Amino acid sequence: MSDDSADHERTDPAETPNTPGTTEKPLAESERAELEWLRRENVLLRTQRTILERVAAGFAEDANATLLRRNTPGTPFDEEK
Repeated sequence: MSDDSADHERTDPAETPNTPGTTEKPLAESERAELEWLRRENVLLRTQRTILERVAAGFAEDANATLLRRNTPGTPFDEEK
């Protein structure tokens, strides 16, 4: 898992005052609304990715434990061979 916390702390370009030599203009209201919506969506997607990573890791761990039990002599799985 990667830590994307730096992405959450970026400064809103609409709130950053223009520095000399830049030609950026303030965001329109619709652009600001879209930017806010995209940021919320990114938070949701990161949360979903984290949950899926944890579920996949748990599934892999369970699958590995099952395989180990099947290959261990004296377990119920061993008698099925």
